[in-house]
Amino acid sequence: MSDIAVAKSPDASHADQRLAKRVKTEDDTSTNLAGETARLSIVPADISTTGSPVQAQEPTSPDHVFRNLRLRRILRENHGRTISQIAFFLNAKHHHADTPVGLNRHKTFDRQGAVERDEDDTSNLLATVGDTQASVYDNEHCGDHLDIMSNFRLAPPVPAAGDDEAGATAAAAPAAEEFLTCCWISQPEDAWLAAAGQTGTIHLLSLAYSRELHRLTGHTGAVTDLQTHPHNDHYLLSASKDGTVRLWDLRVNWCVCVFKTNTHAVSFLPSGNAFYAGTSRGQVQLWDFPEEFHSDQVTLPDPDATSEPQEVTQGREILKYRQGLSEAIICIRQLADGFVFSNGCGMLVVADREGNILQELRIKNNGLNKCRFDVSLDGRYLCAGNSQGVVYVFDLTTGKTVTELRHKRSVKAVKTCVFTLDCRSVLYAGDDGFLWRYDYISDEMLQEWAAKRPTI
Repeated sequence: MSDIAVAKSPDASHADQRLAKRVKTEDDTSTNLAGETARLSIVPADISTTGSPVQAQEPTSPDHVFRNLRLRRILRENHGRTISQIAFFLNAKHHHADTPVGLNRHKTFDRQGAVERDEDDTSNLLATVGDTQASVYDNEHCGDHLDIMSNFRLAPPVPAAGDDEAGATAAAAPAAEEFLTCCWISQPEDAWLAAAGQTGTIHLLSLAYSRELHRLTGHTGAVTDLQTHPHNDHYLLSASKDGTVRLWDLRVNWCVCVFKTNTHAVSFLPSGNAFYAGTSRGQVQLWDFPEEFHSDQVTLPDPDATSEPQEVTQGREILKYRQGLSEAIICIRQLADGFVFSNGCGMLVVADREGNILQELRIKNNGLNKCRFDVSLDGRYLCAGNSQGVVYVFDLTTGKTVTELRHKRSVKAVKTCVFTLDCRSVLYAGDDGFLWRYDYISDEMLQEWAAKRPTI
């Protein structure tokens, strides 16, 4: 069995030391790359340093916000390999009904410049998975720093020197995990990160205790997607290359339902009573959960008994999309009135619940790059990256490109990108272990920076 090693922060690699220099961004602001984390010690322009906490007053124009996104943070994880997925712990199911999201949300800061948040607001937590590691960051540490909180590294056991029996056992053991996907799970007094990959085992990692709590076994192929239920924290959905999608009940850490479908990407419907599945042949299928799961009246299995999960073998095809060299659906996300998916040749397709195509958006210069896109929590904006290190933000109400995020040093394929809860930051990562963050910078702050810029 493999072991989870936990550290407070990854070690800086030799490459990181070579990167310890000033890097100019497109607006001539600079980012200091030193060791693992690059920081700019800048207090937001609208933060008062005396008196009562204040709320940042910013223009609400989407064009203004996205036009003023600037590169503010660059971080390199020490494994130096592909970061397969990044995910914020937005925890939408625990928000109050009137909690604003998207560009309607405005942060409130205290006198020290730290973000004030409700007790249930975990939107500052960011997870990444890549190679054998899963890392958790605080995206709003001391205001707007991106700092490491916990690092989990999965590695096979090392036999004792001269122990032939242990050496033979280690040789027969599976290789170390390579993480491909992750998702957050809310738990009382804790936050769990579910992470899985090539071995098919799902690892449940506790942030409060900084250790692995449970392993979910049953898949015989790589796990390519994990999704939490939109209403019940104890349900987890996993898609695998073994030709199944599994529903897990985390109260007993047991698989309670198996869906027979060859899919690599899944997404719950808003009701939580069914899910969309995107197949390698360009199909979008709709799979309903058995009736007892609709009301959460399922009988919990006894893990010590030989209880078998229910099997569902029939889903409903609602759309089949073929365009380009790769028809496989690599990412799918639910919308309030439908869904959006991407294939391996850079097409983003928006459809209604019945599978009628509403929009087709193209990611420029994508080639055959496979990127996990993200949809803002209000369902209005989508971000996706291409094979050349460029991220595009689309307005799903108009189908237009709102902005392009590009930098001369960002040249590797983008594999994953996400919005923050307020859409005022976009983060992305790719093949080389780098994590990039673009932030909204107000006109006042840009003017202040320009005034402080030395003249030559």
